[in-house]
Amino acid sequence: MSKEAGISNQQGKGLGVVPGDIDGDGDLDLYVANDKVMNHLYINDGQGGFTEDALFAGVGYNENGRAEAGMGVDFSDVNQDGWLDLFVTNFSGESNTLYIND
Repeated sequence: MSKEAGISNQQGKGLGVVPGDIDGDGDLDLYVANDKVMNHLYINDGQGGFTEDALFAGVGYNENGRAEAGMGVDFSDVNQDGWLDLFVTNFSGESNTLYIND
């Protein structure tokens, strides 16, 4: 099933997964936190398939230009603008990152 959906060929450990409608189209998208490799943002196409979009969406790298490789993740509308924002947590000594969706 994951192969048909387009989410089976990615690196990572999948330490944290959160569903949420990040693009506001009514379909649940997925963000996957991976340790030591870039996290993944899968955009749901509404037809049972997903496209990996972390780089284009600006959530593939953190503010230091390093691959965002998280251990935990959550969506919430932090600034109350109607769009889900993304919070990625990391191991001690690494920065946590809040991405504001606009």
